Amino acid sequence: MNEDKEVLEELRNIYEIVRNQLTFAESKNTTVLVFNAAALAFFLRQDNIDSCIGVVAIILASFACILGILSFSPLKYDLHHFKKIDKNNNSLIYFRNIATYKNEDYLNAIYSKFGLKYRKNSNQMAYDYAEEIIVIANITIIKNDVFMIAMVMTSMAILLMAVAIIK
Repeated sequence: MNEDKEVLEELRNIYEIVRNQLTFAESKNTTVLVFNAAALAFFLRQDNIDSCIGVVAIILASFACILGILSFSPLKYDLHHFKKIDKNNNSLIYFRNIATYKNEDYLNAIYSKFGLKYRKNSNQMAYDYAEEIIVIANITIIKNDVFMIAMVMTSMAILLMAVAIIK
């Protein structure tokens, strides 16, 4: 029973780490949204803009804003179908690794870290923690990927707007 307490404590710690990673991903998306809204306000106030390039820049910044808004919906995809567990990379706290696991596989990995064997249906609290950790890890991946796409759009919009203003 003492081993189960150690495993639960480890799962609580991992839960907090993954929650923090999710919070950071949400903060990045908030920043992209606010920055692009400000960039749009700036772009729309410019009088001497090459219209074609300027319109493309405004569209890109608008799409980046939309992505920022969409990132706040709790999208969840089960990613373990798309990735195989890398046995050489045994990090059990990094969200991209966690998302590749199914609940029982993740619990097996956590329990084996303590030299124990996970017994199915033996610890419902551990199973619930693992399930929540995996869900949060999947949401974090999606939010980070949306952020990267929005950043590419933002960079292109800024570059195009600079070209449009200089022309």
